[in-house]
Amino acid sequence: MRGAFLTIVLSYLLLLGLSYPFAALLTYVWIDIVRPQALAYSLINDMPISMVAAVVSLLSYMIKGERQKEKIFTVVYLLIFFAAWITYTTVNADPGIESWLKWDWAFKVVIFSIFVPFVIRSQVQIEAFLLVIILSVTTISFTAGVKAALGGGGYGFLAVMGTGNSGLSEGSTLATICVMLLPILHYLYNHSIIFPDNKIFKALIFAIAIVNIFAIIGTFARTGLIASAFLLLLYFFRSKHKWAMALVLVIAFAGIQQMDLGGTAWGERMLSIGTYQQDSSASGRIVVWKWTVNYAIEHPLGGGFDSFKLNKISGGSDAGVVYFEGPVLRGKAFHNIVFEVLGEQGFVGLIVYLTILAMTFLNLRKIRRDARGKPDLVWSYDLATRLRDALAVVLVGGMFIGIAYQCYIFYLVVIVVSFERLIYNESKKFNLNISHAKKY
Repeated sequence: MRGAFLTIVLSYLLLLGLSYPFAALLTYVWIDIVRPQALAYSLINDMPISMVAAVVSLLSYMIKGERQKEKIFTVVYLLIFFAAWITYTTVNADPGIESWLKWDWAFKVVIFSIFVPFVIRSQVQIEAFLLVIILSVTTISFTAGVKAALGGGGYGFLAVMGTGNSGLSEGSTLATICVMLLPILHYLYNHSIIFPDNKIFKALIFAIAIVNIFAIIGTFARTGLIASAFLLLLYFFRSKHKWAMALVLVIAFAGIQQMDLGGTAWGERMLSIGTYQQDSSASGRIVVWKWTVNYAIEHPLGGGFDSFKLNKISGGSDAGVVYFEGPVLRGKAFHNIVFEVLGEQGFVGLIVYLTILAMTFLNLRKIRRDARGKPDLVWSYDLATRLRDALAVVLVGGMFIGIAYQCYIFYLVVIVVSFERLIYNESKKFNLNISHAKKY
């Protein structure tokens, strides 16, 4: 029954996408995140539906899309170069590490991201794009949040929809992405134009935020705690009522201290952040990061996807810390987006990757600067602020998990390109004197 339902929904969305490129693009985003083919037990489970959705999106855009001459922003050119570079490093990778398997999905993420700004062109479309990401992620996080609220959870034991230990089925990744959604939900709560001043919609947004907070807690992921604390700090330093907020935080912290969370499984795992030297997982990652730097110096152009499989890490340190059982571990993962890109794409790939991120933050800063103090651009200022927060949260979480090529970072990057283009076109239309009207 589930397979039949998903097949009907997917068929309708693809048919709709043939007439509307925007609908086809959103369908692909939904498939990319939820992976409905993994949830069905018949009909579509063996079909390459993501490829079908991508083809439909492209054909629909070629036939019906708006293709007038537009300004192409620098970030798009960098993404094109990055797509070419990751292909180059894969061609030259050690055949034994099977780099093409990861290239297959990572390349699709980058290429489809390049396509997004050509379709997303208005404030309504930007909001709809963000809503689809939120609802798609919540499809996965809902079960985790409910189980956590009912007293379930545990690191590696909180079963969610999906398969394996990859994507949102991996606890630390799920926790990080759930934190990422919170500032975007905040924006939609205040500035939705699809559901303006709709109390039911606001209640839904609030409920989604609560569910995702429970999911963060239920994963028992220390990365989720770090990302949450970072987001809280961003809100604190930007708050106009810092003393009141500080008082609330002090009271909350004192209350938590009295609860003796150290005696719970969740508390014990969170407290282990302060004793990383004795934690085999954390200490082992530091050793891998050191190996990656040395490997990149020897292979400055990168080793190709999954080059971590070439490492050989000692089972213990001179101080007696045991990273794992056995004398040597081969192929311990990077667990960090910077070292992931450095080890796989070398210094060239890392520079391009970091430049893309830096330019995205700079563009958001410019949008905020241009919109500050203008009542008719309050939505623009707030959207730029929340997108900046969301991207920063993902990058902070990414310091402890390998999500460098997953779609969430790239979707945030390209939605900023669409946002920037919208501001640029509006400035030209009304001849406004703002920085985005100038060539950048």
